[in-house]
Amino acid sequence: ETDLRQALQNEEFCLHYQPQMDASSQRIIGAEALIRWQHPERGLVGPGAFMEVLEESGQILAAGSWVLHEGCRFIARLLEQRRIDPQQFCLSINISPRQFRQSGFVDEVDAAITRHGIPPQTLKLEITEGMVIQNVNDTIAKMHQLRNLGIRFAIDDFGTGYSSLSYLKRLPVDLLKIDQSFIRDCTHDGNDAEIVRAII
Repeated sequence: ETDLRQALQNEEFCLHYQPQMDASSQRIIGAEALIRWQHPERGLVGPGAFMEVLEESGQILAAGSWVLHEGCRFIARLLEQRRIDPQQFCLSINISPRQFRQSGFVDEVDAAITRHGIPPQTLKLEITEGMVIQNVNDTIAKMHQLRNLGIRFAIDDFGTGYSSLSYLKRLPVDLLKIDQSFIRDCTHDGNDAEIVRAII
């Protein structure tokens, strides 16, 4: 916890961007922002080693805010350099449950896109099924508020949680990310292939 607190103060975190491709055209249509910790002694550390501690200690709020602003800054830079078309590109940012539950979360997102001057549709927030279930009405209300601003949404790890189609009907979702446990084996496991086909 102490190391992570210092990491936030010393700006030791960085974002890596994983491209998202359109398989048919081989065109990059977006990216996902992935946090990494450039540890002064251990080198580059992945989120699996520290994300749980950030969550439990409450430092995820500061880290999540940093990721949001850094992602918006990245989009602004790409737009300024004319490397992306704002109608064709979208950056995904993972939102933690604790972050999403904050009463001022919608205002924070609104302030970030305003501050960095980016079109709202270039930002996609990724949430998990579990977050939706925790407080369905609050989640749906916040999602609609953010959707009214132009923000897009993705459901991450779909298929591992409750996967209720009745929730999907109520959620303003743009993208379902089918969990890799189904995708990984779908080419040789008939059950996984059928599940993936049904979800699609």
